[in-house]
Amino acid sequence: MIPRYGYLLAVLLHLNQNQLIKSTTPSIPLYYDDQLVNHFLPSPSDETPSHTDGDSSTASNGGIPDDDTDTPRRRPTVWSQRYYASDTHFKGPGHPIFLVMGGEGAIPPKTGLFYPFVTDVLARAFGAFVLQPEHRFYGASQPLGDTGNVTNDDLKTLMTSEQAMWDAVRLVRFVQTRVLGCSIDRRDGGGGYCPVITVGG
Repeated sequence: MIPRYGYLLAVLLHLNQNQLIKSTTPSIPLYYDDQLVNHFLPSPSDETPSHTDGDSSTASNGGIPDDDTDTPRRRPTVWSQRYYASDTHFKGPGHPIFLVMGGEGAIPPKTGLFYPFVTDVLARAFGAFVLQPEHRFYGASQPLGDTGNVTNDDLKTLMTSEQAMWDAVRLVRFVQTRVLGCSIDRRDGGGGYCPVITVGG
């Protein structure tokens, strides 16, 4: 089944920009409420990166000293990430997930899912689910909330490509296992593994 995906790149390279990017219809935003603020802080219990144990309830986000005191400000450990999805053509576990990485920018509902060729043509051809997260610190996806207290140091630590990639990994795992009922083991003999194909960037 995997060789079928080999022609995707060739197809995408021959499409013009309007076919790839122009949105066709608005989308309903969804929210993943268990995204980690910092994927690389150790868990207090075992000193392993919080993205490896998957337990957001014990992840420590530490604190950042106030300007006029030595007392750290309490910061959230999880936040709500906006994303968009389409299951219109999804044929169930065993079929792929197209992960649309739209880059750094807000994705309002009027824009919705990018790349209609992916959602309307490729998803139909492969029986695929389409998933598109909004990048952290853009639009409604604000790891530290709309408090106006985001500092340059916060952004240097939290607004990195590594943090954004782990956001995508964590969201994909949530959708695979909790929403779609897919296996995350590619050796699954029952045919329930849903491969992830990344589009955009």
